[in-house]
Amino acid sequence: ALLALSVLGTLAAAIGASRLAARIEPAAELPALWLVGIGSPLLFNAYVAWAHTPTAALVVWSVHWLTTNRVGSRRIVDLGAGTAALFAACLLRTEAPLAGLALGFGWIGIAVVLRRIGRPDRTLLTSGLAALSATAIGLVVDRATATPTDGPVTPPSFDEAFGLIDGRLEGFANTWLRPAYVMGPMDLLLVVSAVALIATAIFVRRGPEGRALAVPTVLIALGCVAVRFVLAPAATVPGLLIACPILIVGLILLDRETVTERATLATLVPFVLFCGAVLATQYRGGGGGEWGGRYFAIGLPLGLAVATVGLIRAGRLFQPPQRRQLVLMLSAGVLLLNLLGLFGLRETRNRTDDLAATVTGTAVTAGDGDDRPVVVTTVNGLGRWLWEDLDSLRMLRVTSEELPDVGAQLAELDVQRLTLVSLDPDDDLQLISSWYDLDPQDASVDGASTAAVPGAVLTLTRS
Repeated sequence: ALLALSVLGTLAAAIGASRLAARIEPAAELPALWLVGIGSPLLFNAYVAWAHTPTAALVVWSVHWLTTNRVGSRRIVDLGAGTAALFAACLLRTEAPLAGLALGFGWIGIAVVLRRIGRPDRTLLTSGLAALSATAIGLVVDRATATPTDGPVTPPSFDEAFGLIDGRLEGFANTWLRPAYVMGPMDLLLVVSAVALIATAIFVRRGPEGRALAVPTVLIALGCVAVRFVLAPAATVPGLLIACPILIVGLILLDRETVTERATLATLVPFVLFCGAVLATQYRGGGGGEWGGRYFAIGLPLGLAVATVGLIRAGRLFQPPQRRQLVLMLSAGVLLLNLLGLFGLRETRNRTDDLAATVTGTAVTAGDGDDRPVVVTTVNGLGRWLWEDLDSLRMLRVTSEELPDVGAQLAELDVQRLTLVSLDPDDDLQLISSWYDLDPQDASVDGASTAAVPGAVLTLTRS
């Protein structure tokens, strides 16, 4: 049911983005639908039980309703629907209030500027106030209904989790520029592909001579993605610029006339403000396992709606044969890139399922009178992957530095055997060796972990 909700969220977000794109350029309606639906990180998020896609749908539809130019009772209905959608979004994702603030302040700022140049827009002004009100109420309700959880783990310090300038730069690098969590030669192909596409957009902006280079550079981009897909058809790309370069390409191709249109401003300015707000507040490491900076996902339909307009209008600068070639190559490249993400998601799920099965299959009773095995792990996500078996286990999530103290405490509790799940088994065994040793019947540190399992699963006995 949760995955179905995520899939429906992506579909609803794509439809909303297509409506916004059509306001600026009617010919962009269908391309925007496909680009958001199957050509963006929202396709990846559709198959993850997170709230990103439903929240993205609520945000994009709130923009659609709140910026619609209607009067009388219809305007009241639009205001109510848009405000309710944004309020609901603030209850689903912690970055949604940032989107609400970006919408509110962005629209009010645009209305002030338009008024000064003799183009007053009361719709944007009232919509901005409505967005700020929905965000404020959503924050209050969220804080009033949230249940705090306390645990024995000391939370990281501000500098460890966020930092100031260095933390912002690190976060930007991780969520926009990084092609992989563990860099390999194959990942450089995705970097080259993104650079080639951005270079294409810059060439097109420079006139006929630059446009002559468009087909060769897009062909280079497609070739890099195709080679990467053939040689290693699975990837997890945290950087948004690498996972969705078509977003940046479309925005670069926007001309001044398009940028200054009211419909463009009402969509693009909040998107830019939202991205800036996320960059200013996100963790150093971004959102963990993700495809294309997941904290930016709820604003992507806005950016992609405008980017599609840039692509459509720039395409008219080419002769029909060239335009068809570019459309086919870009479509193939975007599709292959997102298939890499889906295959990477499948591979990750297979590996975590294997790890969970290995833990439950090898866990032994602790010998302290309780039938439930003791599992000590330094792997962050193990509790989530074993959620169906948590009642039958006693699990401790610790850091490597805590292992000596944990070993001493478990020994005092007469725990004779335990299962250690570690990403760095050699070092972790050393840290706990004063109290527990590798069970002689266990194959070995190397043999206990297979390529399909993201971590070693070891049985330890009391020293």
